[in-house]
Amino acid sequence: MKKIKAVIFDLGGVLYRIDHSLTRSAFARLGTAPEFSLTEHHDLFDKYDRGTTETPDFLNELRSVFGLRGDDTELIEAWNAMLLGAIADNIALAVKLREKMPIYLLSNINDLHYRAIKSELDTAFNQFDGLFMSYRIGMRKPDAEIYASVLNHIRYAADEILFIDDAPQNITAASLQGIVTQQLDAPELLPPIIKKLLSGN
Repeated sequence: MKKIKAVIFDLGGVLYRIDHSLTRSAFARLGTAPEFSLTEHHDLFDKYDRGTTETPDFLNELRSVFGLRGDDTELIEAWNAMLLGAIADNIALAVKLREKMPIYLLSNINDLHYRAIKSELDTAFNQFDGLFMSYRIGMRKPDAEIYASVLNHIRYAADEILFIDDAPQNITAASLQGIVTQQLDAPELLPPIIKKLLSGN
């Protein structure tokens, strides 16, 4: 990793704990359990991540598409059930890495989830050199266009950038753009990667 000059971090599963099954279980209590996981989900969730569906429409479509019962508050609570909190140690190491090279965040995230975690992560977000939030930029991983857009913004060569993500489809797509990748199967595996970068090895 000696030629790495910048690092792009995913958020969920890397710097923030999530458990998709908790949202599926919460939805089930409201009437049904739509498929929602790291690798498979209904197109409605993709559209919401891209910001092409507004929050009120998203909540209404949860009712009309999946037959979920409940008012907006109940649906939002179920949708946010997967959010388990920031991984403080990983964030601290990422911020420390910024003393050596730029760090960026590339996340498939939507309006409700961003609002739910914003206060907790505001200070951390301010430490990154750039935040690429899918619902704000109208693209989401693993679409090729989002990686091209990020590369254009960062202006390092693809093989000078390390991208760390927990989803295999996102890693594959980034690799096809020439980006150096590291799939993270568990958040606990991040510290040795960052420490290696910090040591220059």
